[in-house]
Amino acid sequence: MAVIFFKPISFRLKTLMNFFRCPSPADPFHRKNDTIHRLGNCVALCIGFFFLLILFPVFPLEEQAGAVDSGRVPIFEIFPEEEHPSNLFSAQTPQTMPQVAIIIDDMGYHRKMARRFISLKANLTFSVLPQSPYGEEIIRMAKAAGTALMLHLPMEPVEYPHIDPGPGALLTRMSPEAFREKLFDHIEEIPEAVGVNNHMGSEMTTHEDKMFQLFSILKAKKLFFIDSRTTAETRSRIPARILQLPFAQRDVFLDHEPNPAFIEKQIRLLIRIARHQGQAIGIAHPHRATYETLKRMLPEIRQKVKLVPAGAVVHTAG
Repeated sequence: MAVIFFKPISFRLKTLMNFFRCPSPADPFHRKNDTIHRLGNCVALCIGFFFLLILFPVFPLEEQAGAVDSGRVPIFEIFPEEEHPSNLFSAQTPQTMPQVAIIIDDMGYHRKMARRFISLKANLTFSVLPQSPYGEEIIRMAKAAGTALMLHLPMEPVEYPHIDPGPGALLTRMSPEAFREKLFDHIEEIPEAVGVNNHMGSEMTTHEDKMFQLFSILKAKKLFFIDSRTTAETRSRIPARILQLPFAQRDVFLDHEPNPAFIEKQIRLLIRIARHQGQAIGIAHPHRATYETLKRMLPEIRQKVKLVPAGAVVHTAG
């Protein structure tokens, strides 16, 4: 069947070579029904291309590409070499059900994954990158569904400029004026945000002076801060304590190895930490494996901990 179908198209494609040359008036191709033949060749070419695109798609489907809609997707994160649980709260075994907040970082480039995470109805928190192509649309979807929103603030990593944290990043070399202006721009871009966490920032978070400046603005804007702890050398806790800024730190990265077995192991670690401390914060990213693992494990998670928005697990240090 395929041979019967493709033989006339192949013949037409060979004949179509004549369509693009400039024959002389004496050329035999110039006959009375020349126009009809040329149109036939064009139709055959279009049909051929149509079936080739169906059989051999050139552009990756959204499903195949992990539901990335378009645009230059930034690196999700530069993860520390080892896990560094925050141990921010000394804790005994809780008397009530422990609380877990799961933040989905790097939102703004993945509309389909945003819809999927919202459909879980798991009290997740979306942290949205500024200047992302679908940030506004995802914010509208999240707001309509009652999903908590944060600003995912790009900050300078140790690896900068070899690794770019993305558009609008806060850099240690910025003047106080430039730093303040850039931060205000990002806050105004996502007015629905109730808090902030850092995207990258392994260099920035080690500079107490810059963190003081950042936290003084967040305090005035009534926003909390969650340190993603992309470095064990972070100095964010001290200025947060001095300024009495509502604050917390990430306990577990859930999917820096985006495969279901690893994500399941990290979720179980997050639950153990929450049961010991009374609460815990996990950070994940818009991977399909993360969505599917969360969906599969939700009944078990809900039996052991209470899923809450990120704002429920921040505290003003005493």
